[in-house]
Amino acid sequence: SMAAGLNKGQDGLHAAHWLAYSYLQQGRYQKTAEVIKEVKGRATGNPDKRYRDHLAYMQSAYVVETQQWDIDFYEDAINPEVFGLRGSSNILFTKGMRALKTGEMGEAENILTLLKGLPQPPSHRDAGLVPIMIKALEASIYVAKGDAKKAIDNIEKAIERQESRSVEFGPPRTVKPVHELYGDMLLALKRPEDAVQM
Repeated sequence: SMAAGLNKGQDGLHAAHWLAYSYLQQGRYQKTAEVIKEVKGRATGNPDKRYRDHLAYMQSAYVVETQQWDIDFYEDAINPEVFGLRGSSNILFTKGMRALKTGEMGEAENILTLLKGLPQPPSHRDAGLVPIMIKALEASIYVAKGDAKKAIDNIEKAIERQESRSVEFGPPRTVKPVHELYGDMLLALKRPEDAVQM
């Protein structure tokens, strides 16, 4: 069972993450929500921040994939000491996208400032994610403002940073892969022929 798997610590948590990602890609959103609920139960009050980091990522991925922008997040998830750098940066990116989707440009720009303020220790595995997500959110803000040139410039910089990272196995470290975001942006900018190539 899921509960038994999570009792195995990090291995069970890793398996739960993969399972949630797989369900999400299949469009099995109710099953994804069940996995997230189980992990949330383990994360609450748990001193091991890996549970909260995985939970923050899984919640963000669920919101971005389903576009259910009204789902609540942990409000203190921007604290990487509590949630981990990956979890914090993905939560902020998702909140920024939610602000854009609901027409709150000022809030999106405030969240971008918070994202830029996250620590980026060079030795941290996920430090390189933060600049990618900064550029991705900046690009999305420029799309919303109708500035295609700045949008494309920022998303191409995000892609360049992503492609400079070593290949990783498993779910992507960013809840919205930047190549996929680029395709969405090109569609929003009425360039479907270019989007097909992404």
